[in-house]
Amino acid sequence: MDQDVVHNPPMARRCDYCGKGTRSGHNVSHANNRTKRVFMPHLRWVRIRIAGEWAHRRMCSVCYKSNRHIQEAEAAGRPATPQQSAASS
Repeated sequence: MDQDVVHNPPMARRCDYCGKGTRSGHNVSHANNRTKRVFMPHLRWVRIRIAGEWAHRRMCSVCYKSNRHIQEAEAAGRPATPQQSAASS
């Protein structure tokens, strides 16, 4: 697979787990002038195991810190990360 496609896919900035996406709002100055801005979720690429195959998914930092990807993998009875699969074998 082309490396550029893996890290720059044509998709929205959205968490694959919780669905958190971009929000719009205003920058507000001391003089109460309002200019438009966009709040972006802090997304990171995580390598996880889905149906026996390793895949990259976008995950926000809140889901990553709560170990949501590991909890789902443990519920399915499989290692979530490459380090866990190497330790178990």
